[in-house]
Amino acid sequence: MKRLLLLFFLPFQSLLFAQDKSTIEILNADLLEFGEDSTRGKIKKLIGRVALQDNDVLLICDSAYLYEDSSDFEAFSNVKIKKADSLTIYSDYLYYDKGKKVAELNGNVIIDNKEILLKTDKLFYYIGEKYAYYPTPGYITHPDFNLFSKQGYYYERYQYASFIEEAKIKGDDYVIVGDTINYYYKKKTSYFNGPTSIQTDSMTGFGNSGYHIPQQNILYLEKDAWVQTTEHYIKADTLLFNNSLGTGYARKDVIWKDSSQTRIIYGQNLDYDKKNSTTLISDNAIFENVMDNDTFYMYADTMYAFETFVIEYDSIYQLEKIDTFIHRIDSMTYDSIFYLDSIHADTIHTKAIRAHYDVKILHKSMSGIADSMLYLMYDSTFRFYTAPYLWTDSTQMNGDSLHIQIKNQKIHRLYVFNNTAIGGIVLEEYFYNQIVGDKITGYFHEDTLRNLMVDGNAESIYFITDNLKRFVGANKGESASIAVRFRNNNINQVVFIEEPKATFLPMNTINPKTINFPNFAWMMQYKPITFEDLSKPGRYKVDPIQLSPESTPSDSTLLEK
Repeated sequence: MKRLLLLFFLPFQSLLFAQDKSTIEILNADLLEFGEDSTRGKIKKLIGRVALQDNDVLLICDSAYLYEDSSDFEAFSNVKIKKADSLTIYSDYLYYDKGKKVAELNGNVIIDNKEILLKTDKLFYYIGEKYAYYPTPGYITHPDFNLFSKQGYYYERYQYASFIEEAKIKGDDYVIVGDTINYYYKKKTSYFNGPTSIQTDSMTGFGNSGYHIPQQNILYLEKDAWVQTTEHYIKADTLLFNNSLGTGYARKDVIWKDSSQTRIIYGQNLDYDKKNSTTLISDNAIFENVMDNDTFYMYADTMYAFETFVIEYDSIYQLEKIDTFIHRIDSMTYDSIFYLDSIHADTIHTKAIRAHYDVKILHKSMSGIADSMLYLMYDSTFRFYTAPYLWTDSTQMNGDSLHIQIKNQKIHRLYVFNNTAIGGIVLEEYFYNQIVGDKITGYFHEDTLRNLMVDGNAESIYFITDNLKRFVGANKGESASIAVRFRNNNINQVVFIEEPKATFLPMNTINPKTINFPNFAWMMQYKPITFEDLSKPGRYKVDPIQLSPESTPSDSTLLEK
């Protein structure tokens, strides 16, 4: 395209300016007449098989008028202009206005430079300003692309062409349709103004402005821009994709959806790496997991979608630890995962999402906080780390790590591991009912928590009141396991299993500062209640004294992505 219109109009300048110097050679005409027009003056009429020559430019037509006083020029019927072997122009009519320095071609205009073919019905070339314009639909054919627009301009001085109204460029592996497409031939780049769509073999996109560089496979879209592939949908104010490198970014009001349209992430910045199958979303990211009855929301400062693998051992695997440390955004460490029992292992690839810093969750039946989270699509489980807390109405749960499993688009199971605690307020800032143990398993029905099982070194503190609601004392119990039943998201019944032991503590022996279990801390002030709470300024700060010492499982296998 870069020499297209420049070559088209060089013959006009050569042929038409030649009249001033009378250098045009008449090769043939069946009839030569001389006349005079009342407004144009003397006319030289060439009629029948007209052929004119100026150096290497040949003009053939059925008839031609040369206006000697004004140097205007007209050619009629079967007009053909040929410049050596490089360019041929056809039209039904040609008119050159010497005063305005405008050449006009009308009717079945074809311009062929042996590389690019332009077809339109009317075309003007403004010699003084050195630009061309076709006001009627034009078609351009090239070995690498086809182009259509209802109007078109070419500015020789700035070396770019502008295609206007329903402009369409079709290449071997892309199609661009827009209101205005400007092509800079030195850069070999198409710039868009107005609503523009683009489709390639791997994606479909839209923007109200942007540019495309086919040679480097770069696409930039902005102003309500979006791109959709078989794997995801991304919408933002600004999008840039370098498909040769497989990288890209999105900026401001970013929306990312996976192919199922059930997992959605919002944020302000997105960085995409197709080669490594990673997507980083930062600056107040919000994750939505759309389920049958409600939506599960999660907020974090940064979220990171990637592909990884898990190792399954006899169809049972256990995740013990995740390394959430980040050196820099552009140089991120991968999750380090420890597994137990290295016998009979199968490697399973899966997609995953990792969230860091100030993690908050919200669902109609629960809400929670944590420092970091890992979600594996393989088992549809959210894993929360670093002193996570979960609330169901007025009941609080916490531990070293906390898992929420989704099944059939509903919350299915809840697992809390190591240094676990369940608490409910009795007298705020003073007394709390508590249950602690090694592991908590929660059972849901229709997204509602129904039962909890506390296993391993289970202990409880339960305050007793009399008929007048006065405190009498507290029962402190021990058992291998404790079952907790819920009604309306609140504790309704506690059952001790396997030879429980209980001790009654009178109120005059209870110190509110020492009665609580070591791994219990009331954190209700951090509970997200509304959607707006998820993105409120400020982060959940983990108190170091709440964190238990890290321990590495024996005979573990370290797996890195």
